[in-house]
Amino acid sequence: GAGMTRAPSSPPSLADAGMSHDDVGVMLRRVSETHGVKLGDFTQPMRLTVTGRAVSAGLFELIQVLPWDVLGPRLEKVETL
Repeated sequence: GAGMTRAPSSPPSLADAGMSHDDVGVMLRRVSETHGVKLGDFTQPMRLTVTGRAVSAGLFELIQVLPWDVLGPRLEKVETL
């Protein structure tokens, strides 16, 4: 959340690039609409690959704050689901 901080040497996240929780939500909604997929059907596989769980903390916030070197490879796995 807003209080999360990382060491200066940590890889950048989407939050470091200026994206908010709401920005992530808008981006994912646009992608799901572009591909004609319901948001839940689109985000559930993402949740599984990002967290390893079917139920987790807010996916949009996790996507926003996880370092890209962690998030990127996990999201690539979505294509195989």
